[in-house]
Amino acid sequence: EKVTLEFHDNNSTTVTDPLGKKTTYHFERFNGVNKVVKVEGHQSANCAAANKEYSYYPSGLLKTKTDWKGNVTEYKYNAQGLEIEKTEAVGTPQARTLKTEWNVEKRLPLKSTDGRLETLYQYDEQWNLVEKLRKAAQ
Repeated sequence: EKVTLEFHDNNSTTVTDPLGKKTTYHFERFNGVNKVVKVEGHQSANCAAANKEYSYYPSGLLKTKTDWKGNVTEYKYNAQGLEIEKTEAVGTPQARTLKTEWNVEKRLPLKSTDGRLETLYQYDEQWNLVEKLRKAAQ
């Protein structure tokens, strides 16, 4: 099965899969690292055209992600780069935010909540997860 890669001068690469389906990946540089900012699925005989996009903070952390259907997910981080909020379906009545509290030193979650459910993480003295408790949010 043959896959071909076509590298373009505009920081993009087109991949053609064994069935002839073409997908173009667009890149931008953030904090010294190339990151995918857009995936362009080209129309073919068996597949409609579709795109998904990504945006990043100057630090290179993911800021927003837009899926093939146009649904947007937004991310927020603390100073240590740990995700503290993730909002799915931004700008719609179905929007839902997951908030996470961390033990920053150990980079381990302590509590997460989406407004309906709350998850508590408990660790032993060596910081091994010993319990993950889910309950209705207060």
